[in-house]
Amino acid sequence: MKTSETARSVDTARPTEQRAGDRPAAYMLSVMALALVGVLAIFIANREFAPEMYWPKTERMIGRTLADGKNYAVFDLNVNIREIRNAQIEHLRSRPDTVLLGASHWQEAHSDLLPDNKLLNIHVHRDYYEDLLAMTEILLRHNKLPRRMVVSIRDNIFTPVEQRRDHLWLPGAPYCRDMAERLGIESHSRWLTLPTKRLRELVSVQMLFNNMTRWYNADEHPQPSSERYFKALDTLLPGGSIVWSREHRTLFTAERATRLALAAANAAQHSPPVIDPIGIKMVDALLEFLNNAGVEVVLVHPPFNPTFFDAVSMINDSPYMHGLRRVEAATRKLAQKHNLKTIGSFNPHDVGCTAPMFIDSEHANPLCLAKIFDQLDLGTAAPHPWMVSEGEADDPVPTDDIARQQLLVLQNSRTHVALGGLPDTSAPLDVVVAAAAPAELAPSAAGTLGKTTRAPAAAPVRPVATPNRVAARASRRMASATTQDRHENRTRRPERAIPRHRELIWPGDASPDGGSRRQSRLLRFSSADR
Repeated sequence: MKTSETARSVDTARPTEQRAGDRPAAYMLSVMALALVGVLAIFIANREFAPEMYWPKTERMIGRTLADGKNYAVFDLNVNIREIRNAQIEHLRSRPDTVLLGASHWQEAHSDLLPDNKLLNIHVHRDYYEDLLAMTEILLRHNKLPRRMVVSIRDNIFTPVEQRRDHLWLPGAPYCRDMAERLGIESHSRWLTLPTKRLRELVSVQMLFNNMTRWYNADEHPQPSSERYFKALDTLLPGGSIVWSREHRTLFTAERATRLALAAANAAQHSPPVIDPIGIKMVDALLEFLNNAGVEVVLVHPPFNPTFFDAVSMINDSPYMHGLRRVEAATRKLAQKHNLKTIGSFNPHDVGCTAPMFIDSEHANPLCLAKIFDQLDLGTAAPHPWMVSEGEADDPVPTDDIARQQLLVLQNSRTHVALGGLPDTSAPLDVVVAAAAPAELAPSAAGTLGKTTRAPAAAPVRPVATPNRVAARASRRMASATTQDRHENRTRRPERAIPRHRELIWPGDASPDGGSRRQSRLLRFSSADR
C-alpha cells in the first residue's frame, strides 16, 4: 500500500516539474521578444525623426531635389551627405565643368566663385582618402566625370582606419571598393567597414530623445524650398554648397572663432597627422587613372585660421608641424609624379586669408575661398568687400564680428539701400549689407554704396577701435534720416510699402532687367526669414 502511494506520488510529480521547468524558458522568450520589439521601435523612430541621416528614401529624395535646382533646408549638416551626393549626381541633367572634392572646409564654396564654369561642389563631412575614390566612382557610374577636378588634401586625410574616431565616411566605403576594383588595387575588407557605430546610433534611446525633442520644439522642419535663408534651418544648395541659418550665423562671432581655434591648436599639438601608406597608394592610383581619362586635376591644401596656424607653428619642431610637413611632402610627391598643379596652402598667410574669414579653426567663408579659386586662373567673381550699413536692427552690427564677412539679412531691419552702378529700381530694398573690407579697401568699398531709393546713402561703418559705437551712431543717423520717408510710405503711397520679401541686388548673377551675370545678382528672402 505504501509502495503504490509512493509510486503514485512520484508519477504525479514528474509533469509538475516539467511544467515548472518550462516557465523560465517561456518567460525569457517573452522578454527577448519584447526587447526586440523595443529595439526595432527605437530603430524605426530614429529613422523617422532624422531621415536625412538614416532613411535612404529621404536621402534619395534630397539628392533629386538638389539635381532639379531646388534647395533643401535641414536642421543641421549632420546628414548622410555621401548617399545624397550619389542621388544628386545620378539625376544631374548635364556634366559639370569643374568638380570640387574635399571636406566641410569647402562648404561655403558657392558656384558663383567660378561664374563661367559649371562648378559642382561635392564636399563631404570628415573626408578621408576613401572618399576621393568613392566620389570619383559615383561620377563615373553616372557618366558625370568632369573636365577638371579640384582635389583637396587636408591634414588628416591619410589617417589610418584604426585611428579614426568618427564613422561618417563609412557610407562611402562600398563606392570606394568599387573604384578600387576599377583601379586594380586592394581595398578595405567588408568586415573592417561594417557600419556598427551607425547601427548603435539608430538603437540609441538618447539619440531618439534628442531627435524627438528637436522635432517637436522646431518652428521649421526640413523641406525642399526655393528660399535660401531660414531662421533655424541650414540650407543645402543645388551647387553643393550650404547657407547657414540665421541662428548659426549669430553664433559665429570673432570671439568664438578665436576660442575654438586656440582650443583646436592645443589639442592638435598632441594629435599630429598620420599617413597611412595604403591611402597614398590608393590616391596615387586614382590620380593616374584621372590623368589617363583626360581629367585636369588640381591639388589644393585648404588654409587654417591664422589664429590656429600661428599657435601650432610657434614651435617648429612640434609633433603636429612635423606631421603637417609630411602631408605637404606627400602631396608634392604626388603632384610631381603626375605633373599636377597645386594651389592653396595650410598657411593662411600664403593665401591671404585673415582670422575674421573663419568661423573656427578651419572653416572659411567665401571671401577666403575666393582667394584660393583665384589661383586656378579661370576667372572668378569673388564676393565684393561691402562695408557695413545698418537700419533699424534690434542690435548694432558688431563690425569686429565674423558676420562682417558674409551677407546678412538681420531680423527687423528696415534699411532701404541700392548698390551704386547697378540698374535703378523704384522698389525699396529691405536689406542690411554686412561684409568685411580690409582697412586699405575701405574707401573703394564705401564708394560702392550708392544712392538710396527713399533716403540718403547709408554711411559705411569703418573698422575702428570702438566699432560698436560707430555702428550705433550710423544706425541712429539712418533711422532719423528715413523717418519722414517711412511716414510717407504709410500715408501717401501704400501701394509701394515694403513687400513681404526682401530683395538684394548683388554682383554675380543675372539682374532683374536681364543684365550681365557679372554685374548683379537678385536674391530673395522670404517672410520665413523674419
